[in-house]
Parts: sequence; structure tokens; C-alpha cells
Amino acid sequence: YVEDLAKIPKSFLQEANVTLIVIGQSSYHHIEPFCKLTGYSHEIYVDPEREIYKRLGMKRGEEIASSGNNIHFIHRDRNRLDHKPINSVLQLVGVQHVNFTNRPSVIHV
Repeated sequence: YVEDLAKIPKSFLQEANVTLIVIGQSSYHHIEPFCKLTGYSHEIYVDPEREIYKRLGMKRGEEIASSGNNIHFIHRDRNRLDHKPINSVLQLVGVQHVNFTNRPSVIHV
């Protein structure tokens, strides 16, 4: 999932005034190797004591779309494979569709 989040162009997020943040449960020592492994270059925070998770009422992985104090969307994963499709979340916050295939796009003129 994070490998696909890494494929979201920063320009798409900037155009929609959206910040993408991943919150992990590991030590900060793992951020650099994790980002190298996944290609993730957006904002990332770690929460080894799970304080952020507790304050947000999180139990597992979740996708939350918000602006300021307003939550527009929340999806709580029931298991490690129960992720909301990324493009459906991006659509909710006004980010354009991302092609997650590795194939080059065909442009018809």
C-alpha cells in the first residue's frame, strides 16, 4: 500500500492543497530504510508508543481525510489487507486520478 502511496505525484497533492502523511509504529531509526525500500517521499511520522494512535482512536491501519479539525472520510481496516482503494480516497479530497500500473500511459492525439 505504501509503495502505491509513493507513486502519487507531489504536484497532484499540491494542486489540491493536500498533504499526505503516513504514521508508523516503529522507531525513527527505521524511517530512512523504510522510505528507501518503499520509495515513499511524502511526510512520515513514527509513533513507537502509539500515542497518536490512541488519541485518534486508531487500532489498525486507517485512512483519514481531513482539513483542520474537520474529518471528511475515515476508513478503519478490519485486517491488514482491508485498505480503501487509494484513488477513491484521493477523489474525496480533490486529487486527480493516479495510474498505479507500471505501464506508460498512451496519449491519443
